[in-house]
Order: sequence, then structure tokens, then C-alpha cells
Amino acid sequence: MTVSSLTTVTLDPSPVFSFNIRRPSSTLSALTSSRQFLVHFLRATEQGAKIADAFTKGDAERAFRSLAKEGIKVLKRRGEIGGPPILASHDVMRVVRCEMMGMGVEVEDHVIILGKVVGVLMDSSSNGEERADPKDLGLVYVNRQYRSVGDGISLEPDVNKDGGATEP
Repeated sequence: MTVSSLTTVTLDPSPVFSFNIRRPSSTLSALTSSRQFLVHFLRATEQGAKIADAFTKGDAERAFRSLAKEGIKVLKRRGEIGGPPILASHDVMRVVRCEMMGMGVEVEDHVIILGKVVGVLMDSSSNGEERADPKDLGLVYVNRQYRSVGDGISLEPDVNKDGGATEP
């Protein structure tokens, strides 16, 4: 499943994410049954967008078959039966394992899911550079299009070459 909004609820003492799922949903049933899920953070590339888009259709098996044709491997953790799959691709920056907290919060036709981060299973995002390549800041979806994170917006006044602030 690709979520349109993943939110950090808290970082301390343990990171917790939230997202929502429309109900009824086979994904929601699988989540409440397994009580665990993985979050794949994707690079802002064409392949990253293809991975995200494959899971927007509501048919996970078709998504996995489609991605296999693109050369993306689906892995299982050693010794785990029925656990969530891990997608292995250069365009998957990180895979974070979460355990579901509670049964979710029902809001009209959706359920808000809370997941406590219990580990990082894969991290291929570190490139050793101080400033990350924009592709490594992650894939976002804005105005019905996959995008990369853009330039930051400074709240500091512009400084001219004489050291003084410029007028807006």
C-alpha cells in the first residue's frame, strides 16, 4: 500500500508514525492480524515513483509481479513466515520496521494507524556527503504528481555583500 501521508507523531522515547487506511480494506485486515508493517522510504527517481505507484491500485500481488518485471526483488526476513515483504532496490533508501500500537482510531470511513518504530532493516541512503542529493531526500506526492523535495525556504533575511540585510 502506498500512503498519501505518513506523519511522525513523536521521536522520543521511541519514534511513532501514523497514517490512515480507508475501510473496509484487505490491507487493514492484514495489518490488524500481523500487528506489524514496514515503511519503505523511496528515492525521488522514476523507479522510486514506479515502486510507489505500483501499490496504489489495491492489488498487492499484481504490484509484486509488476515490480519483479522491473528487476526489483521481494525479500522475506530469515525464518519469518507471513511477515511483511521487503523490496530490495537501489531506489529504496530505507526500510523501517514498525509494530502497530492499539487497534487504530476509527474516523468515519478511515482508521488511523499508529506504528512504533522497532528497527531499521535496510539503509542504503547514506552517501557520506554533507549535503544530500535531492533524490536522497525522498519521494513525495504533491498536486497529483510524484516529486522530489525542492529547495529550502529561508526565513532569514537576505544579506547583501556589504553584510547588511536587503529590503524585501
